[in-house]
Amino acid sequence: MSENKTFLDSLPEILQFLILFGLVALFSTVFGFVGMVLIKPLYGINGADTFLAAIQANPDSIKGDMKAINALKLIQLFSSIGLLIPTIFLC
Repeated sequence: MSENKTFLDSLPEILQFLILFGLVALFSTVFGFVGMVLIKPLYGINGADTFLAAIQANPDSIKGDMKAINALKLIQLFSSIGLLIPTIFLC
């Protein structure tokens, strides 16, 4: 049985790795920003950047605040999806 060749098969391995790394960084960043944009309509949190900066300054400030914890989970979910998409398609 013959294997299907893709356009990446003709490239050196280091170049394949760099393309994969670039796509993972791009997709993870884009999907992370999508997650940050979605926390305003879903959780009513204005300004994801100030929200994340406040949490980094004082991590105990969100203890017991399920809305803030779920907002962080949403951002992490979208960043993880952005990490998985290019790796699954380029396997």
